[in-house]
Amino acid sequence: IYLQVSKDDARMKAALNWALTNYQFEKNPGMGKEQAQQGLYYYYMMMAKTFKRMGKTEIMLPDNIKTDWRVDMLKAIKKRTKTVELENGKQGLYWVNEADRWAEGVPHLVTAYILTCLNYMD
Repeated sequence: IYLQVSKDDARMKAALNWALTNYQFEKNPGMGKEQAQQGLYYYYMMMAKTFKRMGKTEIMLPDNIKTDWRVDMLKAIKKRTKTVELENGKQGLYWVNEADRWAEGVPHLVTAYILTCLNYMD
């Protein structure tokens, strides 16, 4: 993905296959059971980037279920949204990972990951 290779490149096809095989938004499937929440938001961002780069909105999962990854990811993002009362009386939104590894306990970083995900959903 970071090498900017064509979506027909074998490495991109492998990334898409991994994303489809490991598709879910409750945990980071690249981590063990005890660390399943670590790196979750970076995982979201990379999944969104992979699907966007491959030109995918609706995807076919290995169990022959067709789904729109954007809808599934938005549900997961919404479930994890935190709110903060702003000085002007309005509410602000942010995200933070309680499993603080790789700086995902920093709301500014994790919120940037989520904004990047949302950008890939257009």
